[in-house]
Amino acid sequence: MLLWQVHIKYNAKPKDHHLLQLFQFETKSFKIPELQTNPVIEAYDQLELLGFPLCGYFKLIENPIDHKIKVNDLKHHLNRTICIYAKLITAKGTKTSKGELMHFGTFLDVEGEVFDTVHFPKVAKRYSLAGNGVYLIRGKVMDDLGCLGIIAEALERLAIVSDPRHNEKSHKGV
Repeated sequence: MLLWQVHIKYNAKPKDHHLLQLFQFETKSFKIPELQTNPVIEAYDQLELLGFPLCGYFKLIENPIDHKIKVNDLKHHLNRTICIYAKLITAKGTKTSKGELMHFGTFLDVEGEVFDTVHFPKVAKRYSLAGNGVYLIRGKVMDDLGCLGIIAEALERLAIVSDPRHNEKSHKGV
């Protein structure tokens, strides 16, 4: 809206009173309407266009989360089991020497700090990393050569709010 106002103001031509005009025209004054926005719809538009929401995935979670533990707190929980909320960045599946599937995951916490997880075969079989999203991870904090990480024991992908545009269409019968 601000760009339209600038465009109108700076592209308005000053009247030259020295020239005679054949016709007299009224100057039109335009009022740009206030646009109604919905942050959830904007986030879904950004997901479609950019592949991620600018507000971050944590703002799209359906139910509020209690994010007490963050990456910077892991050093205080060494060798203890914790729960942490995290956004999946990437996961790599690999086979063990016995041919079982396991995963290595990289996540972001609510403050944007990165940490790694290991999902041994029992956990990888029971709890899948079902794609992009926010997870609640329960696991044991471990120190591997000075690098803190989590050995996952359980994880749950959290539901995000639904796209309001789909709700409107389903109500309209489209």
